Amino acid sequence: MALRILHIVDGEEGASSVPLLQLIREGQVGMHDVDQRVLLVGGAALRRRAAEAGLEGCTMRGAPGGRAWISPTSFQRAVRDMGDVDLVHCWSVGAWSASALMLRAMPRVLTVSAPVSRRVAHWLRVMGCPQRAAVLAVSSTIRGQLLGAGSDPASVHVLRPGLDLGRVEHGARAALRSQWEIDDATPVVALLDDPPARTGADGATMAASLARAAAGAADGLRLVVHPDQPRLGPARHMMDRVGANGFHLVDRRIEAPWRVLPGCDVALILGDGGGGLALLWAMAANVPIVAEATYAACEVIEDRHSALLARPDHPPLLAERIRRLLGDAQLRWKLRDTARHEAYSYFSRQRYAASLKVVYEQVLAGNPIEVPQLEATGGLRFSGAGRGTGEWVNG
Repeated sequence: MALRILHIVDGEEGASSVPLLQLIREGQVGMHDVDQRVLLVGGAALRRRAAEAGLEGCTMRGAPGGRAWISPTSFQRAVRDMGDVDLVHCWSVGAWSASALMLRAMPRVLTVSAPVSRRVAHWLRVMGCPQRAAVLAVSSTIRGQLLGAGSDPASVHVLRPGLDLGRVEHGARAALRSQWEIDDATPVVALLDDPPARTGADGATMAASLARAAAGAADGLRLVVHPDQPRLGPARHMMDRVGANGFHLVDRRIEAPWRVLPGCDVALILGDGGGGLALLWAMAANVPIVAEATYAACEVIEDRHSALLARPDHPPLLAERIRRLLGDAQLRWKLRDTARHEAYSYFSRQRYAASLKVVYEQVLAGNPIEVPQLEATGGLRFSGAGRGTGEWVNG
C-alpha cells in the first residue's frame, strides 16, 4: 500500500506564504508513489496562494482567522473527512498544535520555514515532540532558535528546501517593465521577505532613496513592494513629499518572488525575513543581492562572494551597497553567477523530495531521524552558522 500523507496548512499570519506552499508542491511532484492530500484551513486568500504555488488536490475548510487550533472539533472532523492517512505533515505551528491536541496518536512532522519568536520557540518546547514525530527547520538558524528555547536536539533537524528552478521566467523582463510603466534602463530594487509583508517599507525606502540620490538618478530607481508591506503608507508619503511620485511599485505578485524578479536589478533582503525562502529565489533568479548581515542571511550567502552585506539597521550602508552594484556590471555578474550556481547545486527539488520521504519513513518506523546531509553553502563554509546559533524574531 502506498504511503498516505496529509498536509495541513492553516491561514494564520505568516504560516502560508506562496514559497512555503510551493515546498508542498515539490513534495507532490517528487514523490509520485506517495498518496498525498492537502487540507487548507482558511479562506479565499489561502486558496489564491495555493493556486499560485501550483498545489493540486486541495480541500478547503473555513476556520476563525484561518487558525486550525481555534476550532478543534471542526478541525478533527475535517481531518476525518480526508480519509485514513499514515502521517500528518503540519506546515505551521497552529496546525501542529491542533494536531497534538486532537490527533495525539498520529505520527506527524512539522516544517518551520521562517525565523520564529521566543514565544513560539518556547511554545514548541512546551508542546514537546513524541517518539513518532519530527520538527524540520529549513535552516540551521531556525534550528538554533528552537534549541535555544530548550527543544530536544534529537527531535529538531535541518532539511534544506528544494526549488522548482523552472518557475523563473527569465524572459519576462520586458513584459514586467511594461506593466510597471518604466523603461529598461530604470533600476528596480525588489524588497523580498518571507513570509511576505513582514519587513517594514520605511527602512527599504530610505536605503533605496539614498542610493537613488547618490547615483544622481532624479527620475530613476524604483522599489517593488507588497501592498500589505508594514509602514508602506508613511514611506510613500515621505517620497511624495520630495517629489518622487511613483517611487514604489506596489505589486502583490512579489509574494511569489519568481514572478517579479526577472524584471528587477537588485534583490534587497532585510531583517527577520532575510534568511527565508525568498532569499533562495533571488539566488535562483540570477538577481544580485544586497542584504543585512543577519544570522539567517549569512547562513546562505557571503559578503562579496554571492551578495553584498551590510550591518543591520543602517540604511546608508545598504544604499552604498546598492549604488555599488548598480554601477559595476562585472561585480553584478560575479555575485549573481555565484549565487545562482549555489542555488542550483544545493536546493534541488529532487533531493528535497527524496530526503523528505526518508524522514516520513523514519518517523513511521519510530527510528531516530537522520536527514541526509549536504555540503555547506556560501555563508556556512565561513561563518560556522550551521552549528545552530540564532537570533530571535520580535514577538
